[in-house]
Amino acid sequence: MRQVAEERTLTAGRRAACLLVVLLAAIFMGILMSSAADGFVPQQRNPFLLGAYFKARQVKEAAEKAIAELEAEIRRNRAVADRSRKLMELAAQRTDDNARRAEQIAAQALRVAEESLARNERTLAEWRGRKSWAEKSMAELMRLIKEGPISQSSPISLASSLSGRAQIIKPDGSSIDLGSDSPGFLSPGHIIKTSEGKAELQSLGGRATTQLDRDSELAVMDETGEAQNFELVRGRLHGVVDKVDSFLSCLKQGFEDYREDLGTIKDYFSDDELNAEVNKRLNIWFRWAKGDIIRAESIKVTAVLGIRGTEYLIQRHPENSVEVWVLDGEVELTFPGNAESIIVKAGYKCSFNENGPSAPVLYDTVEKWWEK
Repeated sequence: MRQVAEERTLTAGRRAACLLVVLLAAIFMGILMSSAADGFVPQQRNPFLLGAYFKARQVKEAAEKAIAELEAEIRRNRAVADRSRKLMELAAQRTDDNARRAEQIAAQALRVAEESLARNERTLAEWRGRKSWAEKSMAELMRLIKEGPISQSSPISLASSLSGRAQIIKPDGSSIDLGSDSPGFLSPGHIIKTSEGKAELQSLGGRATTQLDRDSELAVMDETGEAQNFELVRGRLHGVVDKVDSFLSCLKQGFEDYREDLGTIKDYFSDDELNAEVNKRLNIWFRWAKGDIIRAESIKVTAVLGIRGTEYLIQRHPENSVEVWVLDGEVELTFPGNAESIIVKAGYKCSFNENGPSAPVLYDTVEKWWEK
């Protein structure tokens, strides 16, 4: 009888648990249906957040690999340095020529090992900073993804300082200091400034990487269904826009890898939506004030979408002339009053100012300041 009673108790408990699950499911579905009826759009529909999340994940994985390799190399450097010191100590105890040669060889090996050690330790610190930046970016992006409906202030770019000081200036004049290990989100109306340091931006869902050099200023204008728009106020930048097909596969793979984290993300994106997103353009604008009209004198530089991707340099000189170098792919220049735009191909550069452009010409070399 006791066993029967226990079984009845267990059965009743299971029924109660099942009823609780059903009740919670009903409440949850009611919330979802109510949200849908109210026009609620899941935050996951913001492709920038998702693309930037997947790109940050790639940075984290690359950093982890580099850190492991550098730590192993540092251990080897230290082992070589220790052996060299011991050989020098042993050689110093003797006075023959062989001992002197051995001491010289050991001293040279020690110098090389110490130089390599110092270089690897600096690089290790940089990669650790990148890893920390990626982890913090992923955490903040996931919070935004799960936060709720998209607002007008949703970020369209993710920034970090590569070296020195960089700031984000908000529309109200307040500022945020960027660190190499902390992310900064840029929305329309924000300005990123560098002084003695450099900064890096991820935009177009992580497909476009822009490095801003020292003493430069880039303003976030707006985002449309076709493009993201920035203005280079001063200084210079190096831009890379990934190939469409490789980025699309990365985005789709990210959906698969993070299906559980992102819930029913596949339900919120059709292939048409994804294709529209990855085909967005990145526009860099230049504006010169003539009277009260600014927009009418705007010049637009666009990274042309292509199979190979696009890599380019842009510099705005103090006297307001602009130079554009194309390293890979093509860049399109659009000028007010001109019916046709100018296409600048890889290996060419083009100069322009408020009065118009010069014809693209071949260039021999270019300073790769972004690699320094």
